[in-house]
Amino acid sequence: MLIFNTLIGLLLIQPVNAQVNSGEIPYNFNQPAKIIALPEVLKEISGIVMIDDENMACIEDENGKIYIYNLKSRKIETSNMFGYKGDYEGIAYNGNEFFIARNDGVLFEVSSVQSGMEAENFYSLPVPCADIESITFNKLKNCLLFASKGTSENEVCINQSKRTIYSFNLKSKSFEENPFVEIPFEEINAFLKKNNIVLPPVFNSKGEIIKEQIKLRASDMAIHPLTSDIYILSASEHLLFVFSTKGALLDIVVLNEVFYPQAEGITFTSNGDIYISNEGGNGSPTLLFIKKIE
Repeated sequence: MLIFNTLIGLLLIQPVNAQVNSGEIPYNFNQPAKIIALPEVLKEISGIVMIDDENMACIEDENGKIYIYNLKSRKIETSNMFGYKGDYEGIAYNGNEFFIARNDGVLFEVSSVQSGMEAENFYSLPVPCADIESITFNKLKNCLLFASKGTSENEVCINQSKRTIYSFNLKSKSFEENPFVEIPFEEINAFLKKNNIVLPPVFNSKGEIIKEQIKLRASDMAIHPLTSDIYILSASEHLLFVFSTKGALLDIVVLNEVFYPQAEGITFTSNGDIYISNEGGNGSPTLLFIKKIE
């Protein structure tokens, strides 16, 4: 822990690359207000969601457990099993139930923290190229939103020309066949060009710079509590995308890899502040707090 604290201290006083984006959103992601070392049990943290402004529910991608992390004490207050071992990648909360997305497209519904956390219902999400890592609750529509990461070996999935956000109706408990939003990659590339956003170089195994088209490989998403904008992380690309609730692209942020080595979780507090979690990799899992610029 001493090594981690020393490293974080150096990061916060050393200059880092300025945030690269169009400047449309009131956050500076490369100047986090706090960097918190999470417990080692959350090394594979894959999803986070606020329960209230003091407690956060977390999942990791190996065990079917929900961990309740207290932001003041910086401790896991409880951990409860809801399912067997599996690749759990996203968690949402509607105030009464938790919904956990497994990578293969199975959705688990868990009623409450006090109920023993056993999943009460299971749903199959017939999403092409499943590979689901992101899920969030849309209060305005009373539905869940989720997107495929799109990295299946299937050629159709790999060569997609757009990314699709799907929805799950919480009243009827059914998958909506019509996409909630479709995002063409052409629109993303045009936005980058228009706003002079330069992406960091990508290297191959030989150390050579290669050009790689953005794929928006969604690792998590969250809806802003005040604007209803949709924030989507792409961990492998070190990017954050912001869309309106109707799917208009509002901003693209290039995330500094020093702070966001593997950003797999994002959630909002009630006033619009942001928490982003990183898997541990070869170090400690971290939780970054980004304050809204007033």
